[in-house]
Amino acid sequence: MNKSLLFLMMICLLMILTGCGNNSGLTNADTESNPANNSSSADNFVSVTSEIAELESGFSAVRYDGDYGFDLFLEQGGADSDQAVLQFLNNNIFQGNSGLQMDGDVFGCSTVSVKNANGGYFFGRNFDWQTCDALVVTSYPQEGYASVSTVNLGFIRQGAGTAANMLTEKMLTIAALYAPLDGMNEKGLCVSVNMIQDNATIRQDTGKADITTTTAIRLMLDKAATVEEALELLGQYDLHASFNYMIHFAIADSEGNSAAVEYIDNEMVVTQTPILTNYYLAEGEKQGIGTSQSHTRFEILEKTLKEYPSMTAPQVRDALDSVSKDNFDEFESTEWSIVFDQSALTAAYYHRENYEVGYVFRIDHEISGASNAVKEPPSQSNTGQQSETQPESSVTEEESNMLKIEILIGNETYTATLYDNETTRALTDMLPLTLDMSELNGNEKYYYLDTVLPTNASKPSGIKTGDLMLYGNSCLVLFYDSFSTSYTYTLLGRIDDPTGLAAALGSGSAQVTFRKG
Repeated sequence: MNKSLLFLMMICLLMILTGCGNNSGLTNADTESNPANNSSSADNFVSVTSEIAELESGFSAVRYDGDYGFDLFLEQGGADSDQAVLQFLNNNIFQGNSGLQMDGDVFGCSTVSVKNANGGYFFGRNFDWQTCDALVVTSYPQEGYASVSTVNLGFIRQGAGTAANMLTEKMLTIAALYAPLDGMNEKGLCVSVNMIQDNATIRQDTGKADITTTTAIRLMLDKAATVEEALELLGQYDLHASFNYMIHFAIADSEGNSAAVEYIDNEMVVTQTPILTNYYLAEGEKQGIGTSQSHTRFEILEKTLKEYPSMTAPQVRDALDSVSKDNFDEFESTEWSIVFDQSALTAAYYHRENYEVGYVFRIDHEISGASNAVKEPPSQSNTGQQSETQPESSVTEEESNMLKIEILIGNETYTATLYDNETTRALTDMLPLTLDMSELNGNEKYYYLDTVLPTNASKPSGIKTGDLMLYGNSCLVLFYDSFSTSYTYTLLGRIDDPTGLAAALGSGSAQVTFRKG
């Protein structure tokens, strides 16, 4: 029996390794308290590897570094069906039969784009469906933008027989990269697909290359930095609806542009809107078609935006909670809610309407490469000169004329030397500051400032005890241990003599005062 025939025979209704209600064999992910959401809920910063890790029942995460063949997929003309997508993976990536198929059922969703009260923009997303397993994938391709995306593993099924033994976690992860339902990339572009309950479907046929719903999301995450670029990309392909569902896309970028993309009689129609649920927005005979509940959710979010034109991350979370499924007494649940911070490049996930516990993923666009590991930071040259992209964070004699501040921790006073740049000048203008700094990872204390500072981020050659840095545009970080890092920061300066710093800060949160020297 040839592989193609075996592939077709093995399609059936068994869930993948991590299918609904079965998470055996998964490892526990490492989580730490999170600086990215600054909320009252118990958020965890998630650190994952190439091994699929269970965060809680029905919610897992994995990381993928390197090529997953998407450029080859596009070069070969894409695909006009989900089955064709899997056939491409089987023939070109998996080198044989995987026994995978894509399948789906009715789902509802809500999205909202809103200004961040601390600068930048948020994109909020609810995915409403029956109980299933979610997989979060952070990806760092060789070509294209890094991203975080989510797949419903109930939409990917596995054949019977020998396929169960042939499927690896890497194969599952790659398949998930071709089946995202939402996500954000390193440029802050966010994309979501929302279903419309309509008997029509989308099957464009204009002679262009083909693409499906989920691979269109992958295309935008990998290739587009703005809403305008995303729309241009979509216009270059004939879209074929995954699972034959009528859908529309919500797209938002870091500059606050947001739009709905709908397909009316196979014609792409764009409507500028910060809100999208599950009914047509485009003017014409289709406008308003969808569930009555989707109109109610839209109206709730619209009222919230009018009342709060800018929000904090907890407020976005609460807005998503207000339109989650437990408010409507239905069998479905909101399987995941996400607050994407399009400036800090963080995604805070809340699983199955538990808005008291969040899992936060952070995109680092400096990471790339073909291996499933973080690349080691480049070392300094023998001359001691700084790398163009990784300036040394230690203070030299030549920097002795730079800004001086004092850092008070308990009974200890430390003198710190700051670089003379736009960021540190803005920071010193705010002094004195007394901050209750939170603990993270056993090596740093952090605090989210109320004020957004100018940034000039780079990846340091390494973190040193006493380094003072800015993560994103408002998170002040004081490091009390030395280690290598894959993250990017704006370098502020460092404590001249950090002896005893770790003991002074302690193992929990610490009150720290910064004042001019």
